[in-house]
Amino acid sequence: MKGEKKFLEYKQRVFAIPNGYLNAGNNEVSFEFSLPLGIPSSFNYADKHRKEKPKAEIKYSVQAKLCTLSEHESMKYKQLLIIREPPVAFKQGER
Repeated sequence: MKGEKKFLEYKQRVFAIPNGYLNAGNNEVSFEFSLPLGIPSSFNYADKHRKEKPKAEIKYSVQAKLCTLSEHESMKYKQLLIIREPPVAFKQGER
């Protein structure tokens, strides 16, 4: 079965451009967000040596979009996120 499921999407304006124009040069906008509790960690599995070629993955990404007055001049950037589960405490003598 091949498919993709988006289970979380969150949009928020993080910066308003004063007067509608960015000054020339490098521009940076900082932002932060909290991940939902209990989400699974990133995962990627593929076995090309088997006839069925099984593949499974859990992938997260963040996308930023600079909206302009013209729809044709919008800029986008997408970055892959690696999510790790919190470490489990080691307990001696337990199985």
